[in-house]
Amino acid sequence: MKKSSTGTETGWWKRLWAFLLPRSLWTRRFAVAWAGCFFSIIAFDLLWCYATNFRPMGFLSTYVFPAVLSLVLAIPSVTCRRWWPQLIVILLFDALLESNLMYCRTYLEAIPPSSYMLAGNVAQFGNSIFSSIRWIDCLIFVPGILAVVLMGKRKVKKEAAQPYLYTLGAGLLVCILISFCHGGMGKHITELKNECYKHAFPPVLYTLPCSFVADLTETVSKVSDSDIAFANAFVEQRMKQAREQEQPLAPASPTRKNLVFIIVESLESWPIGQSIEGQAITPNLNRMLSDSTTWYARNVLSQAGKGRSIDGQLIMTTGLMPTNNYVFSMRYTDSTYPSLAKEMKHALGATSYLLAGDRPNSWNQGVIASSFGIEQGIYREHWDCSESFGKPVHPTDKSLMSQIEAKMRTGEIWPEGETALVEIKTFTMHFPFVIPVEKRTIKLNKTYPAKLAEYIQATNYTDGALGQIVSYLKQRSDWPETMVVIIGDHEGLASQRQEIRMDSPEMAQLVDEGMYVPMIVLNSPRGGRLDREIGQVDVYSTTLDLMGIKPVWPGLGYSAFSPLSGSNDAATQPEQQRAGNAIIAADLLKGKLKY
Repeated sequence: MKKSSTGTETGWWKRLWAFLLPRSLWTRRFAVAWAGCFFSIIAFDLLWCYATNFRPMGFLSTYVFPAVLSLVLAIPSVTCRRWWPQLIVILLFDALLESNLMYCRTYLEAIPPSSYMLAGNVAQFGNSIFSSIRWIDCLIFVPGILAVVLMGKRKVKKEAAQPYLYTLGAGLLVCILISFCHGGMGKHITELKNECYKHAFPPVLYTLPCSFVADLTETVSKVSDSDIAFANAFVEQRMKQAREQEQPLAPASPTRKNLVFIIVESLESWPIGQSIEGQAITPNLNRMLSDSTTWYARNVLSQAGKGRSIDGQLIMTTGLMPTNNYVFSMRYTDSTYPSLAKEMKHALGATSYLLAGDRPNSWNQGVIASSFGIEQGIYREHWDCSESFGKPVHPTDKSLMSQIEAKMRTGEIWPEGETALVEIKTFTMHFPFVIPVEKRTIKLNKTYPAKLAEYIQATNYTDGALGQIVSYLKQRSDWPETMVVIIGDHEGLASQRQEIRMDSPEMAQLVDEGMYVPMIVLNSPRGGRLDREIGQVDVYSTTLDLMGIKPVWPGLGYSAFSPLSGSNDAATQPEQQRAGNAIIAADLLKGKLKY
């Protein structure tokens, strides 16, 4: 072991440090240039996370990858005597960061590789682009420009080239090891893009260039020719059936021209009408069901896939089925989608709203809502979230309904007299269903499986919120012309279902074995109850049927009142799934729907 000038032994880690970070390379000029690039990237990361969420800032790769990328960006400070080549590199890269940040504020993702070839189309969207610029974006440019000012004269010796390669190589090795911990960078990025709150992570976790390369090299599962042919034939058959055999219900008096479509997070059918320890779980929904103008389908089979909530929205508001390999809202935002919003706009000239307590980047719902034809989306940042349960922070269902009511009373949302579709998406019943003790209105004295007790409390709480908004809707002057649909987006108990049912005979009798969500239609032109099983995909067709609308797109399913509805049994669901996947992935409805 070598000794230092003071006679003490020099540790191996000091020699390694000197080898990887040699003084001949890390002069003031290079260090300042590197720091300017690094902090520009970190500023971009913070601004990106502000538009999405800050979870990526807790990962090691968020700091290691920018550090290595900054080594590359700082090369001009080593190879060029003048200052301006470094400035050009920094400004060009910062401009790339800024353009992607502006894109993120609209689409909640980085600019796709294919879109860089369409730069000529940007001119027509000048107003939209400039409206997404913020003064705080200067934080991206300041570190790099300041670094160029402070770089000083070139003092790097020629022999610094070799140590630079060692430093860069070591950094790349660390990046590779980190990405291998997640199964490889490309694999990890693909997985992240198919998760609810993580699809915007890659540009922060792996830097924008690495995310770009991963997108460029990604192998997308293609739809087979046989599946495309099958789906085209399926669509043609459904369109023909709709033309020749299906007729909407006889027009109601008065005609329903407004639709409030309330999608309740994780609401299952079994709590409705049930009591526990002498207390009704859903007293408000029970009262609604007792009304002669209510139509109730108890056994609506949950058909959501890996996209969960966003799949539920797709199935019930478009009459399509979710894609197989990817969450449709992350991968196929540019595909052609029919929807309740487009049907009501075409038939009635209705304005459409989506009112959600969640953020627009949750399952990419802000972007996909636009693809569904929703004209005005109001999300978490527009609501007062001071009353919230747990994390992430969202307004509670009761708080959300109170705020919706207030905005409706002032005419900010759906002023009375306007023909409208209002979609409301709740959140409080999201897993793990925790309601603070002081907010609970059911007192359980007996011991129950933990998740069952929590689910009952959450259902009871949200039932109160539903009673609150329905009470207001009935006070409106346009109530006679308004129909309300209340439905669960997917089942809620998931893997806990069998465990709960096996706890005791009482639990087996209380909780459904099947994954059913309710469809409750208030002020329906036809009252009654349907106990046979239908699919979530039938909700779209049934809703339009009750509204008296002859649809442009009949849906992959059938109206519960159609003579063909009986053919929609379990045997047809794989066919609907196969057709639905191809329709979206291959954009087979493009040019076929005339709204």
